[in-house]
Amino acid sequence: MKRFIWLLFLVPFALMAEQYTLDELIDYGLKNSLTIQSSGLTYESIRSNLTSAKLNLLPEISLDLGVRNDFYHPETRKASDLSSSAGFSISKSLSLNDPYWYNYKYAQLDEKRGALDLQSKISSYAYNVFTAYLDVLSSQKQLLSLNKNLEIQTRVWEQTKILNQLGKNTSFDVKESEIAVMNSRISIMQLENTIATKRRELFGLVNMKDEGYDLADLEPDKELTIPDFSPETSYAIKTLQNELSRTQLSLKQNKT
Repeated sequence: MKRFIWLLFLVPFALMAEQYTLDELIDYGLKNSLTIQSSGLTYESIRSNLTSAKLNLLPEISLDLGVRNDFYHPETRKASDLSSSAGFSISKSLSLNDPYWYNYKYAQLDEKRGALDLQSKISSYAYNVFTAYLDVLSSQKQLLSLNKNLEIQTRVWEQTKILNQLGKNTSFDVKESEIAVMNSRISIMQLENTIATKRRELFGLVNMKDEGYDLADLEPDKELTIPDFSPETSYAIKTLQNELSRTQLSLKQNKT
């Protein structure tokens, strides 16, 4: 008996687990999307170039080691002298038009632009998953309405047939109700095909196998606040600022 009660307690949690949530699909997609992975590799390559540019700015270090052994004539009493020496030097040449310094500044700008592009693609990808998810949810709710309408149309058809048997309507009324039921069924079949197509698009976007679980409904976040719009946070503005900085750096390099 206790085991049965425990199983009943676990049933709601099992049902909750067999649902897809928007956050889960977005997180899974960000980790497995080939597009996002490719963008991430591109950004890592840009960061690697920045690291190389930093290393090129480091001074050159040279280390000198030497050993000396002085030999004397065998008839002399003085023994051979063994001595060693070591030294190192650090040097770095700087000029007003040092290519390594400009390469480093360009690499910095490239890294900032790469970070902007990656974040933009992540945001765009998450939005695409959201719209695809919402599209499926909307179609599923529409399907529920059509199924309820079919139930109503079916009951009307059954009542129409009974009334026809009682002689209170015509065969035309029965046929009209039957056609309404058929149209409802056709609409449901078409919408089911549409939902199947939209689910394939959604899970293809996420790069996940669709196990056929329901999509969890979206609940509004009452504590969500929309931040004030600031032009400085716009991707387009930041991109233009980055291009402007690159142009100014190029002009400065050409003048020196």
